[in-house]
Amino acid sequence: ASPQVMVFELYHELKTTQLKMEVIEAELAERIRQHSQLHQRCQQLSAERDYYKAQMEALQQLVTQLKIWRDRQRG
Repeated sequence: ASPQVMVFELYHELKTTQLKMEVIEAELAERIRQHSQLHQRCQQLSAERDYYKAQMEALQQLVTQLKIWRDRQRG
């Protein structure tokens, strides 16, 4: 192959590789964005779980106190 053909082939390979890299970089950016959103959502769900867990524990304590009060009233 002549030097001109070799240069053209190398240039074509370079452009093809650049396009592949652009596609991969775009996909990577999207995956990072999705990961960030999922991480944020997991944090929100964790906080919500903790809130409801605390509420449930408080209600369980109240039920226990009411049972004790009821039992004392029955004497």
